Amino acid sequence: MMFRSLGFVAAAVFGAVTIVSGCDCARTGQTNKSFGEIGVVWIDAQQNVVTSRDATYEFGTVAVGDSVTKKMVVKNLGTGQLILTSLEYLEGDGVNIADATMDNASFDVRFVRDTTLGASESAEFDITFHPVPAPTRAHSVKLLLRAAGTREGEETATITLTGEATSDTCALPNTIDFGKVALGATGTQTITFSNTSAAATNAFFGQIAGVDAASFKYAPGQTIGEVALQPGASRELVFEFRPTELRAYEAKVNLRAASTCPAKDVTLTGLGVDTVLEWTPASLDFLFVQPGSSANRQVVFKNYGSSDIELFNVQSSLPSDFAVKADTGQDPTKFVVPAQGERAMNVVCSPSQLGLREGTLTFNTPLTKTPQGAIPLTCFGGGPDIQVIPSGTLNFGKVAYFPSANPPTSVVRRITVMNVGSTPPDANPDANLRLGQVSPSGEPGQLPLIKLTPTNGNTAADEFSVSFPPSYDPAVGLQAKAGANLMDLAVTLTPKTLGAKQAELIIYSNDPDEPETKITLAADAVQLPPCDYSVTPASVNFGLVTPGTYREVPITFHNNGVNPGDVCLISGVDLMPGTDPAYSMVGGAIPSKELQSGESFQALIRVEPQGQVPNAVVNLTGTLQYFASSPTRPSGTVPLSTAVGPSCLTIAPAHEDFGAVKPGCSSTTRTFNIYNICSSAVMLDQISVREGAGQQPGGPNCPGTSPCPEFFLTSTPPIPTGGLSIPSGGTPVTFQAKYKAIDVGSDSGVIAVDVHQTGLPVTYLVTLAGKGDPAGQNTDIFTQDAQPKADLLLTIDNSGSMEPYQTSLANNFASFIQYATSANVDWHIGVTTTDMDDGEPPITLPGLPPIPGIPPGDKGRLRGDANNPKVLTPTTPNVVQLFKDKVKVGTNGSATETGLAPSLAALTPPLSVGENAGFLRPDANLAVVVITDAPDQSGQPASYYVNSFLNIKGFNRANMFTFNAIAGFAPTPPQGCAGYDGGPDDGTYAFVVAQTNGVKDEICTQNWAATLQGLGKTAFGFRTTFFLNSTPDVNQPITVKVNGVPVPPTQGAQTNWAYDSATNAIVFNQQTAPGPGESLEITYFVGCLP
Repeated sequence: MMFRSLGFVAAAVFGAVTIVSGCDCARTGQTNKSFGEIGVVWIDAQQNVVTSRDATYEFGTVAVGDSVTKKMVVKNLGTGQLILTSLEYLEGDGVNIADATMDNASFDVRFVRDTTLGASESAEFDITFHPVPAPTRAHSVKLLLRAAGTREGEETATITLTGEATSDTCALPNTIDFGKVALGATGTQTITFSNTSAAATNAFFGQIAGVDAASFKYAPGQTIGEVALQPGASRELVFEFRPTELRAYEAKVNLRAASTCPAKDVTLTGLGVDTVLEWTPASLDFLFVQPGSSANRQVVFKNYGSSDIELFNVQSSLPSDFAVKADTGQDPTKFVVPAQGERAMNVVCSPSQLGLREGTLTFNTPLTKTPQGAIPLTCFGGGPDIQVIPSGTLNFGKVAYFPSANPPTSVVRRITVMNVGSTPPDANPDANLRLGQVSPSGEPGQLPLIKLTPTNGNTAADEFSVSFPPSYDPAVGLQAKAGANLMDLAVTLTPKTLGAKQAELIIYSNDPDEPETKITLAADAVQLPPCDYSVTPASVNFGLVTPGTYREVPITFHNNGVNPGDVCLISGVDLMPGTDPAYSMVGGAIPSKELQSGESFQALIRVEPQGQVPNAVVNLTGTLQYFASSPTRPSGTVPLSTAVGPSCLTIAPAHEDFGAVKPGCSSTTRTFNIYNICSSAVMLDQISVREGAGQQPGGPNCPGTSPCPEFFLTSTPPIPTGGLSIPSGGTPVTFQAKYKAIDVGSDSGVIAVDVHQTGLPVTYLVTLAGKGDPAGQNTDIFTQDAQPKADLLLTIDNSGSMEPYQTSLANNFASFIQYATSANVDWHIGVTTTDMDDGEPPITLPGLPPIPGIPPGDKGRLRGDANNPKVLTPTTPNVVQLFKDKVKVGTNGSATETGLAPSLAALTPPLSVGENAGFLRPDANLAVVVITDAPDQSGQPASYYVNSFLNIKGFNRANMFTFNAIAGFAPTPPQGCAGYDGGPDDGTYAFVVAQTNGVKDEICTQNWAATLQGLGKTAFGFRTTFFLNSTPDVNQPITVKVNGVPVPPTQGAQTNWAYDSATNAIVFNQQTAPGPGESLEITYFVGCLP
């Protein structure tokens, strides 16, 4: 494909300008390279034509108020290309160079930067001398012309401009030009006569003559003939021009400035036109603009007349989308175009919605011929919006440099370019994000696509390079839809010297409000001794992962060196371009990491599939790449793979952190439960340790010929030939594992559970973590956010007996929300019901009216519609009334009340990533509150739901989840209560509440305000119980710190906290528990088990 060669060639070019060199063999004797040579053409005092690099342009004597223009000619005397890069002021009088102006300038040079001349080509630039009144008559300025493409030392030429000013009262202009004047309009020009002498004099204003004399005349009130001028007096002479045809006009008038001056014929000129006001373009097309963004276009107005023209009533017919952008403090409804000049008006499109937006910019003028104007405006809402990751700086950190390496060592990092815009309704491909510059006519994708420029003297032009993926087509670009909206650019650094490397990368695009995205590339090339290192595992299989969940697996980098100087540099640890977007590095890419001998570090890789659960298993692949200070193994990769599909098994815990263990000791044994949640049996084939950490044979702590793992299976179920059947909804299958540290440092492992489900082989993974600590000391850290986040699911019984309880809940929202308000909790509230029924279709019998069907239950779906969103937040308008409406779920629900099943369904795929998406937040506390007057009738055992709920946040983050219930907990209904529906709780709700340290209360309460106030405090994140990650040795001290300050277990008669061995938790009292914004550290030692 054409782009592939184009993209990679573009990547190799470093800099804004590429100079194509020819040949100059005679000068160098080495390379075939030719050069340009500056030659400035000028005329000396003897009228000889001279070409040199030191030129003088002499203007002679010019009266103040008059001007003389000459041509500055620059010729390329060489055989190579010559680029005139700049013309600079050195010394002397003021001078205007192109658009750069100086005060009291007597010279103008219309120089054009970057004018390119081929061999023997020349360029002309106008130089004008127009002396201003000054104490001296002589004027002089010295300029320096710079060029590129010359030989070294021949890059400049010196140009001197000289002239002499005279204030001679006899001076008169040669021509009075009225410029363009509209037919029927009148243009005026004024010339001033001044008597600067000490004696009176007479000026003379003669008759206007010539074929067009009738079109020129003196303004009314002017005196013709001899006119007296007293000493120091002035007289303005005003001429008028009124054309009647579309053509040029010319006449002459005889004038004399003073009695002692000769008379002079002055030419009068003018051009008759239809109008003196023109503008371009006639219409504005802003192309595609993302709503919320803006695009700017300009209309250039030209005034050919001799007077300023003020446009007024400037306005847009669609002000919600189009507007004039005026200068600060200026009235956008007025716009002045200067006489004999031009001015650009800035017009902005900020589309208010997707789709075609059309309007008209209108204005009025004082002109008879053009009393008003209209400019059509077009804009498409929807289009490209570029996002680049990382933004600002791509830091390579330290990179290894070996001078003699062959091939040279390099490091590759990636830059992700995404189109986060939107597609217009008509799905026009021109709305895609296309890299490259945009032509003046609006055509995107013009070369260059990028620009790469070194920004320090230690960076060579070819040390950094950028390459595009082969799949990118610049004619199509990136669409604004998932799967087609991003690409990875590969940025390669191949250092050639030691030291700091830096460059600027500019990515051009058709994003209207961000046409250039600049990224600084930085690195530090260092030289280190070659290192010996290892990376484990060699590949990562994440097993089966369901959309809406994620799995993290660490990859360990270890320095195998044993001597103090054996430093190992690992750099550029990042996902390779082309890796599936479901993969990410927790904490981001690792620019560089130095490992001392024997030291390790881990890169944590996460896979988090998005979207709906596919019907069949889909495989996601990716690659982690890294670079090292090793000339023999300078780089490497770790393949990544994941199966995405429907899950039949819930394994709890899905991740287990064994905490810190003293080397040579074992942790407590941990139990894992496997539940089958599908409707058919699953065959268990094998449970094995896939990654056991530890050391290979011959390692410092691994004598012998066999590996020394640190994670072990201690108990597995007997699996017969052909597999062990795990029935649907039955008792869980369990296995046990432990961690035995053999050295100091962090370890990670993986247990694989291989099964056949629906006839296909599938692997589920359980990830493990542990840490070898010299003393077996653990520190568990908990943080109460300054603004806590809490996601609260209310599962409300909607059976026939619940109406009064729903009303009580609705009427006591203020009590329920009291703690959340006082603690500034950022909360989400969602509501579902206890109805998990499938519903029934209508029944039609011959000769009888149809019997209506029964609609299906909510089955975990959050209730909501256009008037009452599924998720309520503190900023939801009218949230109190919406909460009251939402919790009144009705009483037509199923008589089979299930509180646990719909709650779990609401919080797990497919609902959590589908209809309920947006409710769950990964960093928020999660609470479930079931309100029912009936016992739970869900289909799985209570332990299944406990483990599944804890899996949502992770077993090592058990403090982030509570299950709470307002139900029938008394043996018999309290007095005044209508009774329980089906009897009191059978122990299920009480068990789940206790296992998650939640709150339970009686539904037949007479004080709903107090009940909800207490429940709300726990549900919205207030914690007094903190579960420990490992089991402490109670014979050794436990240290508790809040915000770094030690808190003793008791203070006088008050108990601040205590260790509860039954729950393996530190339990505070209400007064001493950490509050919002406070951190908690619990340090303890674990016992040494065999």
